[in-house]
Amino acid sequence: LPQEELTAFYNSVDVFVDPFLHHHGINTVMLEAVLSGVPLVSTRLRTSVTTTSPIAHFGVQFKLGDPRELTEVLKALKNDERARDIIGRNGAWRARMLFTSQVCAQTYESLFYHSMLSPVYNRSLTGKITCKPTYPKMCFRLPR
Repeated sequence: LPQEELTAFYNSVDVFVDPFLHHHGINTVMLEAVLSGVPLVSTRLRTSVTTTSPIAHFGVQFKLGDPRELTEVLKALKNDERARDIIGRNGAWRARMLFTSQVCAQTYESLFYHSMLSPVYNRSLTGKITCKPTYPKMCFRLPR
């Protein structure tokens, strides 16, 4: 959706469901929903949405590949407006603490200053590429 239509979209939904099949880092669509105060429902993966909604107060998770559990979660939220409101408010509060443009910019600025002042972090990153046998696969360059 165009940026101008996002607010109207998120204000029109009762919950936001993100049924992804594998971890894909910080999901900006989930962040948009949570920052808008929409309760988040997403798959429960080992390392997935715990960055955005780590506990029930911030969002609801369901088991990957379990449509019955997803159905139960959605029915429960449909029937409990107070729970939707609490989850939406708590999620928005947490997201504003961690993911607003200002917070992210300050975090990057701090990281850049720290790397400039700490020679140990100024090593060349042109070394050999190595991958860890994780899911998803994590690859990085070894420092020289």
